[in-house]
Amino acid sequence: MAEYTSRIHFRVTKEQKKIIEQRMKEFGTTNRSAYIRKAMLNGPIIHLDLSPLGGIVAKLKVLTDITNQCAKRANENGQIYEEDIKDIKNRQAEILEDMKKFNEYLEPLTGRYTSKLYPD
Repeated sequence: MAEYTSRIHFRVTKEQKKIIEQRMKEFGTTNRSAYIRKAMLNGPIIHLDLSPLGGIVAKLKVLTDITNQCAKRANENGQIYEEDIKDIKNRQAEILEDMKKFNEYLEPLTGRYTSKLYPD
């Protein structure tokens, strides 16, 4: 374990302190010293919840399975059922909606971390 022997002190406004505490909470830490040290040494800290992608991947797998079953049936007897096509379209629309929601989740990050590093 590293031995921390040097101190750095700096002052922040009450609003800045609230922002730091909020970002610590978002990152999932209560150790201010470790958080600030990490932020200062490594730049922006981004903690993403990627769990929604697991649901999207599962839905894609189901859609792929259904599509493969339809293709197999079409190759065997030359028939494609309208119900299957509707099901595929509905599942595609659901996945697209999930992807839009996930994109909305990511969108605020682009503004937060592309601003000036050193404001005037």
